[in-house]
Formats: sequence, C-alpha cells, structure tokens
Amino acid sequence: MFLRNLSASDLLMGIYLFIIAAQDVRMRDIFNREALDWSSSAGCQVTGIIAMVSCEVSVLLLTFMTAERFLAVVYPLRRSRLSFAKSLTCVLIAWVAGTALSICPVFLGQSLGNFYGSNGVCFPLHIQSPYSDGWQYSAVLFLGVNFAAFITIAVLYVTMLRNIVKTRQQASGHTSRLDLVVVRRFTLIVLSDALCWIPIAVIKICALCHVIMSGKMDRWMDGWMDGRCLMIHRHNLGHSVGK
Repeated sequence: MFLRNLSASDLLMGIYLFIIAAQDVRMRDIFNREALDWSSSAGCQVTGIIAMVSCEVSVLLLTFMTAERFLAVVYPLRRSRLSFAKSLTCVLIAWVAGTALSICPVFLGQSLGNFYGSNGVCFPLHIQSPYSDGWQYSAVLFLGVNFAAFITIAVLYVTMLRNIVKTRQQASGHTSRLDLVVVRRFTLIVLSDALCWIPIAVIKICALCHVIMSGKMDRWMDGWMDGRCLMIHRHNLGHSVGK
C-alpha cells in the first residue's frame, strides 16, 4: 500500500515537471513579457500545488515506511507490523496532511501573497526574495516539516542498523558479509536523504541570512530537489521490494 501511494505521489511530480517543461518551451523567447502573467495565473498556482502535494506526501509516506520498518526490525516479536487498517490510516493521513499543507497558501492569499508565483517554476523556495510574502510558511515547510522528517528517517535507520549488527554479532560472534551488505544499503538510504534535503536547508538558511546568490539558483535548486527526491523514492522502492 505504501509503495503504490509513493508511486502515485512520484507521478504527481512527473506531471509537475512536464507542465514546467511545456511552459518553458512555450515561453522560451517571450519569458520577460509573459513571466508576470504566468506567475500570477491560476495555472501556476495549480502547478505549484501539484508539486508540493507530491513532495509533502512523499516525505510523510517515507517517514511512515521507515517507522514501520523500524518497528519490524527492532521489535520483531511484538506484532509490530502494521495491519491493513493502520496502514490505510497512515496513507490517508499522509495525503490529507500533504494536500492541506499545499493548498493552505491559496486560501490564505492575503497573508501569504502570491505564494506559488514567487518564481517562474511555481515552487515556493523563496530563494531570490527570501522575505517576500509567505516566507514564514515556506521556512516551516522546508526547514521544519521536511528537514524534521529527514532527521527522523536518519535516526530510525541508524538505530535499525545498530540493532541488526549487534544482534548478528551476538549470534555469530563476528560481522558477516550480509552485515556489510545491510550497512551499505542503509548508508545509501540515509545518504540519499541527506543529499536531497541538506543542500535545500543550507541554501534556504543562506537566503534568510541575506547571502547573495545567483539568479539561476531557483531553477537549479528546483531541478536538484526534483531529481534527488525522485531518486530517493526509486531507491526506497527498490529497497522495499528487495526485502
């Protein structure tokens, strides 16, 4: 269930990237004339919402998946596997919470301004104008919710790794080749998460500290995040299927 919904959230990111690519082709030679109309249009708002729903739902689903693995590995004898009903509840929470976080800026337009239209790719990183309308909400999402999720995932995976290695060493008295495979796989998962979120957090903090950055930073960060997050989802998908 988690994997199917994670795939669905990835599909939304693909739709977002397709829309942005189509707009890039359409406005390639006339962007200066069309930029304001596009960024303030309903299409840009919808595009940004699609991207944020994908991002937030994926983050929450990955956190739930990691928590489920943690319970199964660390407490294998306590019936810690989630039932279908509990899994469905977690999935619904992820979609409802992710959607709510994404559409709130639209309904709070007066206080958050043109939240999704702060740049041409309709993604609210607020790099070039870090203190424009809605910057607090953007900071909460990227430095609060998403980064907290990364820390949670990293801590749970490290705890699982230590538990697995300790248990097998106690059973066999030495570290086996399988242990090294587990260490490598878990390290790649945490490293992938870190490569996705740490650059975003660092650059977001730099922007809030008035560090001057290139005008291309929004597009670079948007492409970096989309590519890295999709890689993480595929990596976790492969890891889960392979278990």
